[in-house]
Amino acid sequence: MNDNNYTTQFGPSTPGALNLISGQTNGFAAARNVLDGSGNLLHPTHEAFGDAAHDPGNITEIGDGDPLGDVCSNPTLDQVTMAGKNIGDLLNARGITWGSFMGGFDLGVVNADGTTGCLRHSNPTAPGTPQFTSVDYIPHHAWFQYYASTSNPSHARPSSVAAIGHSLIPHTISRSQPITITTSTTSSARSRRAICRP
Repeated sequence: MNDNNYTTQFGPSTPGALNLISGQTNGFAAARNVLDGSGNLLHPTHEAFGDAAHDPGNITEIGDGDPLGDVCSNPTLDQVTMAGKNIGDLLNARGITWGSFMGGFDLGVVNADGTTGCLRHSNPTAPGTPQFTSVDYIPHHAWFQYYASTSNPSHARPSSVAAIGHSLIPHTISRSQPITITTSTTSSARSRRAICRP
């Protein structure tokens, strides 16, 4: 079925999410529980060296490490903050409002079963779905949490309705030229363009 499938990313959810918003999964600005004292990878199914010399400054996220500093990240697992920019940074630079929404991100909600915070969970309700429990918020699915410029590690709520879609970082919003976002389709050689105006 996938004889002619072309993609820029293979692997689990985190590399795909990072690639979606930034176009790359290499380069950490900060990391915890990634390397041991000898410079070896602690979780080789989550991170990989980007070169044969095993340079600790050239590591790629290939698995589901958690975002560094997120209050719901597992403290015993690898945690990273990515270097570079993401689409949120580009939109902020152009003064374009935007938002990212994650299931379970509001840690103040209490579910009917009494679960709340990072441990809040839900059972699937679709007919025919096997019974299991899943946490409502999964840190490694929250792509913007991996970048210091767009993260909200404490899951703070907006200060007002007017604040939704604006950066919490002072002096990052400037009105200027429109930004063009180009994406290629996998089914043809054509590309699609979207122009966002402030």
